[in-house]
Amino acid sequence: MDERPISSEERALRKRAIDFARTNMSLSGFRQTPEADALDARYVAGELSFTELSAALLDHARTLPAGEPVQTCFTSFDEAWLAANAAFPESEKRERRTWQLLMTGKLHGLLSPQLIADLTHLLDLRPDLACIDLDTDAGVVHVARDWPGSKVEEIRELERSIAATPAVRRVSLHPHNPPPAPSGDD
Repeated sequence: MDERPISSEERALRKRAIDFARTNMSLSGFRQTPEADALDARYVAGELSFTELSAALLDHARTLPAGEPVQTCFTSFDEAWLAANAAFPESEKRERRTWQLLMTGKLHGLLSPQLIADLTHLLDLRPDLACIDLDTDAGVVHVARDWPGSKVEEIRELERSIAATPAVRRVSLHPHNPPPAPSGDD
């Protein structure tokens, strides 16, 4: 057990990491057991190190009864997207998106298909936005784009390739653009 006291900053970082993991699980259709929640609370409080938390969660998972898989696994983001899009009639096929919506924070009672669709559409229309914060009755919910690791590596390769082009001396990326100015055409 981790006996050293942790700072309030460390406690906040741990809480944010646990909230992120819980949200990710929830969006994937999973929920934690009360025992796993108790282990997470001990980690946030500084009673367990990350290594101890990981080992305790694995030990706990091994005590759970075996069940049917609740999620289909795909070997790539592309395969998952194709499978999801195949479920729609031709008239409702979705435009290909290289990212997925990521929401962290207290989401209970907040998630609805319409809200998810609206947030996704807003991020589609506003590529300049890095994230959206929703102030709710339960607290702040952070909304952002989440790219699979393969896309992040593809971006890095493109940046390296562009920088290696003869006569290119420097590549400057500006990810935090100002929002688009209104055109005045109402």
